[in-house]
Amino acid sequence: QQDMDPAALALWRFTTWATLTRAIPPPRDAAFVAGFLSASSNEGKSTWLHLLARAALDRGHRVLAISHGDHASPSNSVVPIADALNSPDRILSHLRSASPAALEVNIPSSWLWNHDSRRLWRSALASWSQEQGLVILVELPPASNLDALLLAESLPALLWISQSGKLLRNDVSPIIDTLKLSGLHLSGALL
Repeated sequence: QQDMDPAALALWRFTTWATLTRAIPPPRDAAFVAGFLSASSNEGKSTWLHLLARAALDRGHRVLAISHGDHASPSNSVVPIADALNSPDRILSHLRSASPAALEVNIPSSWLWNHDSRRLWRSALASWSQEQGLVILVELPPASNLDALLLAESLPALLWISQSGKLLRNDVSPIIDTLKLSGLHLSGALL
């Protein structure tokens, strides 16, 4: 996508968002929520998150992008995860009044997902998920990390991200088996 001219990129975002929302229909009276999962780091989750966030903005949606790692977009609209979890209503208030209505919550690599932070996560996500017209895109840690599975349990849709040629079937099969045993279902895959 980096080599595309702006018109081609806009068309790509339009068709990609249309394809995604046909595969995972957004609820009429709540937020569209999807998580991005991969077998390992550096497979393109943050790239897909930001491309789809822009596609949702193009369609007039408000967007809450939750990125994982130390690669958040350079912007004034980036909120640390601790602030977001402790004040989920402030996040919604910002999204209701901002233009464009986009906000990124960054989860640094050093963040510890303990019992309390997972409880706050579920509570904040439940609050944000009730917001009609909001798109919530969540970059999860690699699926080999137990935190990813625990966080994914609260997400209605999971998209598998895989960099072409990076991993072999033998690398991915045990992770997919773990997802199935956990009751987590993949809604689609993006390559």
